Amino acid sequence: MQALNISATIRLDFTPVTRWDEYHDAFVAAFGLPAFYGRNGHALLDCLSSLRDADTGMCRVVVAPGEVVLVQVDGLAAMPRELRESFIMTLELLSERCAAREQSSPIVLVII
Repeated sequence: MQALNISATIRLDFTPVTRWDEYHDAFVAAFGLPAFYGRNGHALLDCLSSLRDADTGMCRVVVAPGEVVLVQVDGLAAMPRELRESFIMTLELLSERCAAREQSSPIVLVII
C-alpha cells in the first residue's frame, strides 16, 4: 500500500448545516472559494476540480499532482438527506472528472 502524500488538512464542518446556503458557506470557509463562486452544485464541482490548478484562483487550497488534501468532515450524518446526498454526488462526480483526466482525486475524506 502506498502512503498518502498529504499537503493540507482542512475541516469541513457540517454540524450547523440545515439549509443550502449554510452548505455552501461551509465549502467557502473550508476551501477558500472565491467571491464569484456560484453557490450551486456545478460551481462547487468546478471549484473542487481545480484543486490541482493554482492558476484558476478557484480555491485557496491547492495540491500538486501526487498530493492530496485530507478533509475532516464533521456532522455529515446529522445533515438533511438532500444535502448529504448532494455532498456524496459531488464527490462521485469529482472522482469521475479526475479519472477522465487520468488523475487521482485530490481529496481524501475522514468522516467524524
